[in-house]
Amino acid sequence: MAFRELDTEWDEVLIIDLLSNDERSQHKISTDLREFLGKNGIEQLQMNCSTNAHVDEALALALSRAKDKRFMIHFTAHGCETGIGNNDGISLVPWDTLKKPLTEINEALSGDLVINMIACKGLNALKIDDLVDPAHPYYALIGPTRDLSFEEAYRITQSFYKKLLVDAEMPRIVKEIIEEEGETIIFAQSAQARRGDTMSLTDA
Repeated sequence: MAFRELDTEWDEVLIIDLLSNDERSQHKISTDLREFLGKNGIEQLQMNCSTNAHVDEALALALSRAKDKRFMIHFTAHGCETGIGNNDGISLVPWDTLKKPLTEINEALSGDLVINMIACKGLNALKIDDLVDPAHPYYALIGPTRDLSFEEAYRITQSFYKKLLVDAEMPRIVKEIIEEEGETIIFAQSAQARRGDTMSLTDA
């Protein structure tokens, strides 16, 4: 069985940006994403985080918005094996500390939370999900399989959302990007697949 069908339409994309101010202004990954989404009629909210407390506040705001909004969460950040942050000011946010707030948001969204993790070593974001716990922190996690340059992150981000406008099926979107890039540069994984309830992207 592949990913269960995601029968939802998003009201907005919540962008949690952990880059430094210099990186944010120079590379404009989040700014240009907001502009693109806005031109296509999708609301967006960018939350710039310079401390761990800011990340907590952003996730708390997301939970409150889940009462009457349907959204995807997009992280723009640097990552490593143990967590995400940036290179200028923010302390590392460990992957496992994201599990509880994201699980609460996912539950508020009836299990339909999609997380786009555009971060170095984004594959490590799978550590957010504790497989022993039956509660899922997301419906699907999208991220890179290797470190990306800013140019690659920008290109992959734009490609993903352009495809999302015409196709809600995550595995199909990711496969198209892989084919276009000529390498398995991005992955899509569901919480159900990680527990063996559905097959992985490579088996689809």
